Amino acid sequence: MNYVLGCYEAGLKENQIDSWEKIDEETNSLVSVLTYIVLFVNDQVYNYSLSLEEELKKSPFYRFKIKKLFNDIEKEVGKYNKNIFRIANVNAEVLANITLSMEEDIKPHIDNYYYTISQVLLNHGISGERNRLSSLACVINMLSQTSRISINDFGDVISKRFHIANNPLEYLNLDKIERLSDLLSSEIGESKEKINLNEIPSIHAAFRALFNNLMKPEVFEKAFHPNQSYSEE
Repeated sequence: MNYVLGCYEAGLKENQIDSWEKIDEETNSLVSVLTYIVLFVNDQVYNYSLSLEEELKKSPFYRFKIKKLFNDIEKEVGKYNKNIFRIANVNAEVLANITLSMEEDIKPHIDNYYYTISQVLLNHGISGERNRLSSLACVINMLSQTSRISINDFGDVISKRFHIANNPLEYLNLDKIERLSDLLSSEIGESKEKINLNEIPSIHAAFRALFNNLMKPEVFEKAFHPNQSYSEE
């Protein structure tokens, strides 16, 4: 159980509640907290897709299947960005401030994941431009997974305590981008052997470090209440 969800799960009372506003109130703003966390993660997906676009379109690999896969990712990112603020009903200025603060705490873990992936690919004979591009695609895939896991964990916790018809964060899911980025990284990497990144301890450790820090209450509280002081116990 991650930190944020774990902190709130013990305090939930089983209820029949149909209003997400009411659930947010009953759970000390858990819906709002997780919404901003997932929005932050999805914003990082967008940022890394821009980095990948800049480098991929200048490379000799931007053709055929690789070109189609990346263009499909661009379309999905575009659709998400077009609708997100209308659907999410969040304050853009608040989100920008939260993103800046959370980047201070989380970006080093994203960078560590990138370098871990890059080293693993290098160990499997994938170097140079292929390594750089495939590693960026892997980061997009990892962030999309992080978003999905956060959404699903939230749904699991809430459904144990409330009778609900759907997960209120499901609209933030980047499942298509997750699938496409996985295919893209494999196509760019073009390894002679199949590499199962999920079975490599260093990658698993890098992912857990990122996810655990993302869900620490003090990370979000520092971002949401910048004038207050927070420290780990």
